[in-house]
Amino acid sequence: ALALLRDAGVRADAASAAKQESTIPRSTAFLLAAAEGLAAGMRRDLVVVLLRGEVLARRPQGAALLRALEQAAGAEVAAGLGCLRLLVQSRDGIAAARAHDLGAMVLTTDEWSEEMARAVIQPRFLGAEDQHGWQGIWASVGGHAAHLRRIAELLHTESVAIAREGADADREKKKMERNRQLRPKRSPDAEEFGKIAEQQHDEDSYRFDARLEVSGVAERLLRRLPEAMEEEMGELESQAAAFARHPCLRELADGGAMGPGQSAAQLAGVVRQLCASSDGVAAPAGGIGALQDPVYIALLDVGLVVPRWPASSDPRLVLASKLARSVLLAWADTLCAELPLKQRLECNFWLWRLRGLDTPPLKVP
Repeated sequence: ALALLRDAGVRADAASAAKQESTIPRSTAFLLAAAEGLAAGMRRDLVVVLLRGEVLARRPQGAALLRALEQAAGAEVAAGLGCLRLLVQSRDGIAAARAHDLGAMVLTTDEWSEEMARAVIQPRFLGAEDQHGWQGIWASVGGHAAHLRRIAELLHTESVAIAREGADADREKKKMERNRQLRPKRSPDAEEFGKIAEQQHDEDSYRFDARLEVSGVAERLLRRLPEAMEEEMGELESQAAAFARHPCLRELADGGAMGPGQSAAQLAGVVRQLCASSDGVAAPAGGIGALQDPVYIALLDVGLVVPRWPASSDPRLVLASKLARSVLLAWADTLCAELPLKQRLECNFWLWRLRGLDTPPLKVP
């Protein structure tokens, strides 16, 4: 162990002298050199795993560390000696596309199929007989693994809440029945009018829409889904706001050679075309790295669109989730609805012209 640490110190000193531009802390350089020495001494590859790589790349020191790890993982070693291997988990679609173009192996987390998602949710969290409830859940969140996990947690919470409310209602009824038995005897007519008054009081204690019988836990959850998934919806809305402010869309948002109404229609048309497709859009002939459409570049950069490299077809750009589709469609509708009257009419006219036609790709000016 002492020999390994001494060797790591020598390696770290040599690396620091050769790479003065590196801004990673000395302790981190020491650990990196120790990992390289350990891999060489064991004659086995050592895997370094980084989670949420896009967060690490936001800070200068984190970006320097990531570059140092990439250089260490890409260094050539003699045959038979172990080396460092780098496994990075990231939500940055552009970084994934660049890594794929550079020859790195990129694995994407695709959405679950309906059969797989249904096997996980039913009957553990949702009754097997609730077919309509499952159809509503699948239509709302699709096969996004994180969203399905959140749905499972919410279904369990709703089931516990329903059981608790039922027990509270039963205790309240028993309490009222005991109080009724302690009251003095009344005439049959007075007793009947008393029951009618209690029934009317119970009905008037609820809103009209709350008096309708809720068929199951899934329907109860779907009625308040945006509120229940407030954190997920807030993140998607932040991504949509970042997309609207993206530098790639600056000239298109300003109108340029086109009027504001036509520009809004062009932007909303591309978004609607993407949302209408079940499997996204195909990448250009040169791959995702050759993408030039500013709208898709902005969507990819903010994370509302993710890259896919299917084994049986060409690369594609697909929406990150069904909730992302809902947020983008709402954003596209608001984009035209908030324009002044004349520009809104112009936007609707151009959307009508683009309807049914392939929206021409937009080039970066």
